[in-house]
Amino acid sequence: MRIALSLGALARAEIGFFAPNSDRVDYKTAKTTCELYGAEMSYFDNQAEYDQFLKFIDTGNENLWIGVSRSNSQTGWSTVTTKEYKFQSWARGEPNNADGRENCVEYSAWHKDWNDQDCSDKNRFICRVKSMKASCIDFTRVSNLAVDWNTAKLKCKEAGGALAYFDNSLEYDQFSRQMGLGNSNEWLGVHRSSRDGWSTVEGKKNMFFQWMTAAGKRRLGYGGSDEPNNWGGKEDCVEYRGIHKKWNDSPCQNKNKFACRFDTCPQTHFGPILKKAISWTEAVKECSRENATVAYINNDEDLKNYKDAIGHTAFEEMVRPRVWLGRDNGNPQYNTRDLDCLKYEPHTGRIVKERCDQKMWFSCRKIKF
Repeated sequence: MRIALSLGALARAEIGFFAPNSDRVDYKTAKTTCELYGAEMSYFDNQAEYDQFLKFIDTGNENLWIGVSRSNSQTGWSTVTTKEYKFQSWARGEPNNADGRENCVEYSAWHKDWNDQDCSDKNRFICRVKSMKASCIDFTRVSNLAVDWNTAKLKCKEAGGALAYFDNSLEYDQFSRQMGLGNSNEWLGVHRSSRDGWSTVEGKKNMFFQWMTAAGKRRLGYGGSDEPNNWGGKEDCVEYRGIHKKWNDSPCQNKNKFACRFDTCPQTHFGPILKKAISWTEAVKECSRENATVAYINNDEDLKNYKDAIGHTAFEEMVRPRVWLGRDNGNPQYNTRDLDCLKYEPHTGRIVKERCDQKMWFSCRKIKF
């Protein structure tokens, strides 16, 4: 599971969409996964929101769950928020409740519209967020020249940044808006080696991709296979292709424009709540995948920043002790005395002891070095 540590800051939109890294799952699992991120499975209050969704996706032949369902064929359709649902965009002849078991809704890549489907079927899915928070990553051009990939990488590094790459779809959407991408090609900070495969200029293996598909090419009147295809065996760098609005692997000596990625996060920052009830040890493992720790509080300023990051909602939040010295029989130690793990109670504002094997939500704290 990807933990989005950078959703801290500034600009807001009415709604936004993002794609969790996920396999195909049943409807219930998709709904639960979106809720884990504090979001909802995608639904649409009007045509403008649906158009925004269609702009976001490029699935080729991939069907996607939509956050609309019904209890049975005798009841009306409702969204994951349980409100009565009026906006609909059914494919011709749908919903038809084939076999009498189609009580969930999918976006059909074949029909380019909606189909009712058995809820136990497996699809990928898109989540919807209200008042979408932008990340504390910023994207800026440091030159308007078209250069080869290695020169672009060097110029970004000299400016104190990195050639643009994206941890998640929210960052990519922000990049697209900030750069006003037209029909020109742009270098991205992703490359591959024969030994390690794809990675970013900063060595990350987990990143957001938006490759061109064969189906997408055909829609624009082009031929070819899915990307990346390593045409000629020399395409080890990644570019944004303006004409396709998607990504392509390309020879690194080609010349493109580029933008740099700058981390504007504070020296220490807290990630959002991950609504996944796990033990303290499991939370440590989840955070460590992002080079972070389970959230801990050292002072009043930390506590204020923590509350700002997680919001003021009623949940129990696990935090680690102020001073972490080691482990003894599975329990943390504090000044050589055995203590249980700690949790934060937003409704009381207190940090109290708790058994480490209890299951709670968590967030992570990251320190920049």
